Amino acid sequence: MSRRRARAGLASGRPPGRPVCLPPHRTRKWRPPVIKSHNPAGIAGPFGHYDHGVEAVDVSRLLHVSGQVGVAPDGSISDDLEAQIEQTWLNIETVLAEAGMTTANVVRTVTYILDASAVPLLAAARRKHLSPDCKAASTTFVVAGLVRPEWKVEIDAVAAG
Repeated sequence: MSRRRARAGLASGRPPGRPVCLPPHRTRKWRPPVIKSHNPAGIAGPFGHYDHGVEAVDVSRLLHVSGQVGVAPDGSISDDLEAQIEQTWLNIETVLAEAGMTTANVVRTVTYILDASAVPLLAAARRKHLSPDCKAASTTFVVAGLVRPEWKVEIDAVAAG
């Protein structure tokens, strides 16, 4: 510490009487984020259970869930597409729970599917696993293949809390 700082009473590097600044998570009482939906009148309405824009206001945490596939905790995978979709959502819920979140925190999903005819199955699973009020932004891609040939669906998600 310099003599000048010592004479000025700045031993800690801040003016006397000034409180130590704590990180925001230690100074604010936690509040759930406010999720605002945006479906502007200037474009066609959503084609399913999602919003064109989802704004997370007053967010202190953001969780990016890597693409999840229908692999069960024991490493097994069903050949049935509907079972893979269900397991994929269960895996997403497990990652969210590990972070202290639920599907109510989801603000965006990106889905990769091999066959466009499976979209109704995806929509049904989405409605089952996301609360009726949660219409997270969503994009679905029909792709030629995923990393492993036995995978039929992959979903990644973003959650705010």
